[in-house]
Amino acid sequence: MPVEGSKALSVIAERADHTIGGATFVPGLPAVRHILIDAKERQHVLLRNGGTVLQLEIEGADILSGAVDLTFMIRGIGGLGRTAPTIVAFHRMLSEPALVHETEPRWTARSINRRDACIVHDCMIAGASYREAAIVLYGPEIAQRDWRKNGLRDRIRRHWFRAQQLVAGGYREFLN
Repeated sequence: MPVEGSKALSVIAERADHTIGGATFVPGLPAVRHILIDAKERQHVLLRNGGTVLQLEIEGADILSGAVDLTFMIRGIGGLGRTAPTIVAFHRMLSEPALVHETEPRWTARSINRRDACIVHDCMIAGASYREAAIVLYGPEIAQRDWRKNGLRDRIRRHWFRAQQLVAGGYREFLN
């Protein structure tokens, strides 16, 4: 489950002894973007800070249920040289929390409408109907339920109109 182009650190988590300092609540770390659990009950934590992406592959105690002590695993002497820069990147990532949120996109109603217009445009150019474009955007259940009574058909038409305006030159406002 590694992320393409990311570096991974193998970690063992043990339930923290609260009388000893140094325990970590992993979901509270700066730069945590996703926590996934695979079929073998390994926990994968994706961290992103600026342009740096790092994955922790964690075995052992459940990191979501409280603070844990983390032990980083290096397999073999040869792994030491390969792992050291990744540990340095991890340390830097935790020390620079200000970079974490600066690169996150801010979705506004306008940007969502533009995104949806581009999706509807791609659907229409590929020969889909308005209803098929609605299924792509919102899924079959919502498209079926809202097609007539909640104005979904009109919303798709507005997206198509917005897309045509962008194609006809409206995209230039993004270049300024």
